[in-house]
Amino acid sequence: MTFLTMKDEKRLKIIQRVFQGEVTVVQAALVLGISERQCYRIKARVKKGGAKGVVHGNRGRPSKRKIKEKTVKRIVELAQGKYQDFNDHHLTDKLEAEEKIELSREKVRRILRAHGIASPNKRRGIKHRSRRERRAAEGMMLQVDGSPHDWLEGRGPRLCLIGAKLARNAQPAWRKVSVPQIQQALCFKERRTVAKDNTITFEGTLFQIPKRSPFGSHSNKRIDVHVLLDGAVEFFHQKEKIASFNSKTTHTLGLYRTNAKREGFRYGPLSSLTTHDTKVSP
Repeated sequence: MTFLTMKDEKRLKIIQRVFQGEVTVVQAALVLGISERQCYRIKARVKKGGAKGVVHGNRGRPSKRKIKEKTVKRIVELAQGKYQDFNDHHLTDKLEAEEKIELSREKVRRILRAHGIASPNKRRGIKHRSRRERRAAEGMMLQVDGSPHDWLEGRGPRLCLIGAKLARNAQPAWRKVSVPQIQQALCFKERRTVAKDNTITFEGTLFQIPKRSPFGSHSNKRIDVHVLLDGAVEFFHQKEKIASFNSKTTHTLGLYRTNAKREGFRYGPLSSLTTHDTKVSP
């Protein structure tokens, strides 16, 4: 005996109207939401087998993907015995690794719930979470973890190895740096605009930017001025060094002269050159 759903009854009525000549196959396909080719197939099945022709051929047949009863019984026995305290996810991993039963976690969950086996882990209540305030600079937030272990192998107390890494990119929180990197980190930094003649006026002293290319110019561009701790001055444009003046040159140009007009200069090198007076005016 064939049982028709509401969808099947609708299909049967439309196909019968096709046989009666009230609608065409193209119109019937549009109403049913199927292709014209599929509508012809259904029409042929109805003509041959009657009302059951609108029923899908796989209805009532067991799925090829259905898990065998033997496997289902084995999973239930393991969940109630050997892996009694395992949650669904952990049980799925153990079934695949130890028992050679490869199923998705959702299928394992459905099998267990169908046999009245609940997950041993209770659902936790929803915790109130707040967005943490963003740090001012990269590297200010660290992730620290400890590993307690008998690191001395019985020759002393148990110790805990502490490790730290940057929270953002999981890199170690320490790294080797070169002398130039330390110099660039520990320096005074200002911003200036290059004049049309490729010169920079900094603290009343005029610096000429050397010509690097016949087609290039830094005029009217904003650059970074770095005053190093030894008195040297370096100029950068988009992180590229475009000029450099050592401490002797800057003293000769008069950047660090100590007359009454300039004695308030706020940088001041840490080298011994600060005690020397220069007679060269900028």
